[in-house]
Order: sequence, then C-alpha cells, then structure tokens
Amino acid sequence: SYWLGGNDIEIEGVFKWVKSDQPLTYADWSPGQPDDANGEDCMELRGAFQYHWNDLPCNIPHHFICEAAAFEANTIIGK
Repeated sequence: SYWLGGNDIEIEGVFKWVKSDQPLTYADWSPGQPDDANGEDCMELRGAFQYHWNDLPCNIPHHFICEAAAFEANTIIGK
C-alpha cells in the first residue's frame, strides 16, 4: 500500500490534496470506500483492493508516492 497525499482531516468526507489544499477532481475509491471506519482520514492506494483507493488512519506506516513535474525527453531510435 502507498500513501497518496490526500486527506479529509479538515472536513470529514471532503478529501483534499495536501500539496495544493484543493479538493479532488478525480477519485478511484474501492467499492464501499471511503468509509471513515475508526476515524480514517488519509488516502492510500491499496494493493489488496486492486490498487483502488482506501481511507486509512494517518498514523499507519506506508510507502508514499511523490508528484514530480513532467519533462520532455528526446528519444533517438536506431542510428
């Protein structure tokens, strides 16, 4: 599982991205999620849910995914 960088800590049920403080414009929740079970406020990408999103308590240790600026690369194939 991987942390995605979003949470609903400020307003329950309104997930925002940590970096931009903007609400989600796209969501890929696993069926039945988010369910806020036991106060779950952070978003994870969960392998057991076919890599759909799940909410989870923010204090659970996970790897994380970082956002980076896109770049263009020139690719030369052959000679």
